[in-house]
Amino acid sequence: EEEMRVKASSSSLSEPGKAANADAASADVAASAASVVPTGPKEKSKKTKKAKEFAWMDSDDDDDGGEGDSGEEDSNKDAAKEGGKGKADDAEKGSDSESVPVTEEALNEVHTFGRMMLLSDSLRAKLRGHQLTPPVVAAACRALSRAKFFDRELLDELYKVVRKLLKDGRLDARQTNDVLQCQATLNAYDAEVCGSIARHFVDKVSEVEAGMRNEWMEMLRFLEHHSDPVFLQFLEVPPVPPVHPNYKKVRCRHHARGSCALSSSSCTFSHDPRAPHSLSDTTNEDWWKLKASVMMTQNQKYMG
Repeated sequence: EEEMRVKASSSSLSEPGKAANADAASADVAASAASVVPTGPKEKSKKTKKAKEFAWMDSDDDDDGGEGDSGEEDSNKDAAKEGGKGKADDAEKGSDSESVPVTEEALNEVHTFGRMMLLSDSLRAKLRGHQLTPPVVAAACRALSRAKFFDRELLDELYKVVRKLLKDGRLDARQTNDVLQCQATLNAYDAEVCGSIARHFVDKVSEVEAGMRNEWMEMLRFLEHHSDPVFLQFLEVPPVPPVHPNYKKVRCRHHARGSCALSSSSCTFSHDPRAPHSLSDTTNEDWWKLKASVMMTQNQKYMG
């Protein structure tokens, strides 16, 4: 009986200890559960947003980015369609402008910049195809001068045609005058064109009218064309043929100034300082006395 009592008492003492231990374990679990912060839907959305801020660099899984990309693709397609329409319209306009007939009559009617603009594309196409005659080329030069229309590409094509016509000898003096007027008016100097003019007319200067020769000389000086001094000298004083009375007898005006572009054997005038300045001087025995400005010294001229 005593043994039974001792066992009963020990069992009664162990049950409260177990209960106490169980209570302590449950308290620890509750504390750990309380220490864990619950993650709600807002925090999850924040994390996904932060992760998606740079997601476009790696993938196209983002719904918002996909919608934006699709919108951009649609706008690009619309812009491409509008651009294609615009190019088609420009091509139609370009073909219409190139189909404008370029004739001498049409160019003679050009008096404004806008009218010349309408003919510029068609004129450029005709020049590239070398389909213009010398009268039409001269009319084009006059039209560009009147309209003050400076187009470097158009002028380059025009000068190519002019050089070819000069080489073939198909431009006369009046048509060449239109070319020089165009260069001087637009200040569009071309050394090759001026050189071609000099080579073509150097032996035919006497056939050019005196007034036109003076215009050419002034325009070439304005354009600062100095590479053809013989031609410039002939424009001022044309050479005389061997049958002319002044041939090798009258003093060369340029040599008297100290700068003749020709040698004494090539010049048609005399380089002798004793030669008269005019044949009319030799009719009078005392012609040298009448040339007081030549014979007088500086003291005699200014001091009497």
